[in-house]
Amino acid sequence: MSELKARLDLAIAAATLAGEHTLRYFRASDLAIETKPDHSPVTRADKESEQILRNQLAKHFPQDSIVGEEFGTQQGTTGYNWYLDPIDGTQSFIRGVPLYGVMMGLEHKDQAVAGVIVFPALDEIVYAAKGLGAWWSDGLDPIDPKEARVTRVSDLSNACLSTTSTRGFDRIGKTDQFRNLLNSVDLHRGLPDCYGHYLVATGRAEIMIDPEMNVWDCAPLQTIIEEAGGKFSDLQNNATIHGDNAISTNGILHDKVLGILNG
Repeated sequence: MSELKARLDLAIAAATLAGEHTLRYFRASDLAIETKPDHSPVTRADKESEQILRNQLAKHFPQDSIVGEEFGTQQGTTGYNWYLDPIDGTQSFIRGVPLYGVMMGLEHKDQAVAGVIVFPALDEIVYAAKGLGAWWSDGLDPIDPKEARVTRVSDLSNACLSTTSTRGFDRIGKTDQFRNLLNSVDLHRGLPDCYGHYLVATGRAEIMIDPEMNVWDCAPLQTIIEEAGGKFSDLQNNATIHGDNAISTNGILHDKVLGILNG
């Protein structure tokens, strides 16, 4: 088994385990919510989920580097760097909305090479590794996964656009450009966080834009989208997980969307 495939298999198992753990707190009436220094919310579920991911990595790949949203950076020596988002969509989680995901992204020598997203409350998973394709499954035990593929829609007037929040476009000074984009597409839905990118990868939307992102938000997405046949970049069209924002498309529409957003 290749080093990459072994790490992908571990990530699938670890994210599934952590995701199942989050369900203990999902829609709990006594869920305690803290506020981090950046004013974003965090719960016990976020912290315990990341600890499960870290424990699994320590057991199987102890020399890999780790960057996690809740517990920071652990340096390694193998050239493999994990990015952990234990609950992407904490706002959805604390409101009992089932569209949150447990995310693990893997980088090797500055190149994104694998990604896993588990949606515990939906009982779904999507994963990919460089050269191994992108796959998704109804059920957290992906015995018979389906290939994840983007659509071939080539006209914006037939496209579905998703975004987490419109306020972010105000903050980055693209309010008018985003409005122009909305007027160009067929359908706009607020399907938040990693769930919107998942819809692009599985052919249920053509465009997902997040105007404000961190590396642990982006890390799994590039490989998943690219292996599904689409394109992932920041809003300056850099194919990177290290941007402050992100866009996933079916590839065909990528330049058209960025042309409007940067016009």
